[in-house]
Amino acid sequence: MITQQFLHHYLEGWNQPLDSNLDSESTLVILFGSSKYFGRRDVFKELECVFLKSTIVGCSGGGVFLNDEIWDDALIATVVRFDQTSVRHSALFNNRESDAAQLGATLIHLLKDEEPAGLFILGDGLKTNGESLLHGMQSESLHNTLIWGGMAGDGTNFQRNWLYCNGETTKHGVIAVGFYGDQIEFRTRVGGGWKNFGPQHKVTDSDGSRVFALDDRPMLDIYSEYLGKLSGELPAIGARYPLRVDSGEVGRSDYLRSVLEIDEKTRSMRFAGDVPNGAIVQMMRGDLRSLLLGASSAALDVAKEYTSMDEGIVIACNCIGRRMVLGSQADLELNAIRSNMPEAIPMVGFYSLGEFAQPDESIPCEFLNETITLTTMIENYGSVD
Repeated sequence: MITQQFLHHYLEGWNQPLDSNLDSESTLVILFGSSKYFGRRDVFKELECVFLKSTIVGCSGGGVFLNDEIWDDALIATVVRFDQTSVRHSALFNNRESDAAQLGATLIHLLKDEEPAGLFILGDGLKTNGESLLHGMQSESLHNTLIWGGMAGDGTNFQRNWLYCNGETTKHGVIAVGFYGDQIEFRTRVGGGWKNFGPQHKVTDSDGSRVFALDDRPMLDIYSEYLGKLSGELPAIGARYPLRVDSGEVGRSDYLRSVLEIDEKTRSMRFAGDVPNGAIVQMMRGDLRSLLLGASSAALDVAKEYTSMDEGIVIACNCIGRRMVLGSQADLELNAIRSNMPEAIPMVGFYSLGEFAQPDESIPCEFLNETITLTTMIENYGSVD
């Protein structure tokens, strides 16, 4: 397994020539970039001309990062050439169908001639319900497949994201990459760090990801009361104050939901995932220390499992809400992760609008918000200590 990263600056171009020697039918090229690249067909064409045989997929984010450096006007191409692993992909583009579960089931059905060892998922973070998408994928009985990935975004603008797959770019869609073979290994660890903010409430009126009322009061009224003057910055400011949800489902831990949209007429709010009726919810907030500790804990868990990694890669999906809280100190979170992981393993990622990860090996993959997920991908590495 060989990995290499290429950085494209929006105005200056590539930091080094693209390497066609890495091109093969077993090569995966992952792109994370600014939302500005939606119109940069020239950049995607360059990649397509060099990596003719490879699978190329990617999405936009609210910033991208390589190791501990962050860029807002750049695109990172991570090239992974496998030795003993094959990759296949499926994509459903420009489909505005509201039934995200059906999209998820169809997406996986296209890849299930044999069960993959892992599935890397990218989706439209502005319009697609990530939780319903995941439920659709899981309906296809993936017993031994690790699902991981994230939802595209555009920072705090909440206006335009993009997805890319082998020559086609779109604002609406979902992508799945399947990894096949017995020499590929994945591990995912999740970092949090958010704190309770205010009392608990009961969801008394919701429909999927849209919440109309808590305790029989308009949802937007309650959120606005908590935020005070900051409520004028909704929905963007909502990423800094997510909602903790206790759904009451057996076997499911509490999870966070971040705000995507508000409706002044109905006084409702749409979140990046379902918030069921009857759930107990509570607003959350974070600070520098708590978020750094959450990220460091996830990195330490990775380091404990892989005591001697000299090849492989870490793919990170980091919720944009974390970056909003950390502000100009966002690089400290990446520094905290890197300082607790093997130096030889690169980390590449983007700031997302939702993450797919398995918080604990005893439970299936979940759709998460406001987390940083670290997924290690290693081929034929030997045993895990």
